[in-house]
Amino acid sequence: MIPAAVVGLLSGLAVIALSALAASEYDVALAARFLDAPAALITLGGTVAAVYAAFPPSTVFEGFKSLACIFEIPDKSAGEAVWRIVRLAEAAARDGVLAMEELAADTGDPFLRKGLMLAADGAPPETIRSAMETELEYLNERRAGAIAVWEFIAQAAPAWGVIGALTGLVAALRFPDGAGAAWAVRAAPAAALYGVAAAYLLAKPAAARLRLAARREALVRGMEIDGVLAIRAGEGPRAIRERLENAAGP
Repeated sequence: MIPAAVVGLLSGLAVIALSALAASEYDVALAARFLDAPAALITLGGTVAAVYAAFPPSTVFEGFKSLACIFEIPDKSAGEAVWRIVRLAEAAARDGVLAMEELAADTGDPFLRKGLMLAADGAPPETIRSAMETELEYLNERRAGAIAVWEFIAQAAPAWGVIGALTGLVAALRFPDGAGAAWAVRAAPAAALYGVAAAYLLAKPAAARLRLAARREALVRGMEIDGVLAIRAGEGPRAIRERLENAAGP
């Protein structure tokens, strides 16, 4: 299944391309004039420069890296978290809490592994909760930084599009009869188009999807914390399933 983000992005680009074709009476050569390298350099290059001026490199890297997560099909859901915790509870009820140490080594989730290892070591519940909540705060902070980067891009890209348009206007005024005027006619509207498209077709949707992903992850992580503590307290698998399903909601 193709992620909805990919469908939305491609649909938006297709609408722009079809509009360019229609405006040029379906002449591909004329439609290609909507592409302007200097305008793209001013708008996109300026936006990236502004991002690096506003955030530390580590936060910028985290924001750009999160772009890949936006187009992935989510692999974490509340239902899967319930199933995973109940399976661990069944293993603990059958083989004892120490059996979770082996299961913890097999899980690919460092967050859940930390809680399981602490429970297997007999750590007090408050120690387990504190360690997992501290890790969750760190994950939330990273996610918040990525969201801030894309929200900033959504604001900066249209502004740099205006800067590109003004650059073209200045060129047209300074060189009214030369090559600068011809470039300005192409670059000014193109820069504005690139800036607005980058903001409303990529940056704003990216920030919105990251906010939704952060809320989903917070729910799943909270369920994992409650599940590990319930297993540590010796609760049965059925009771744990009912509690987590109530937390997950419909």
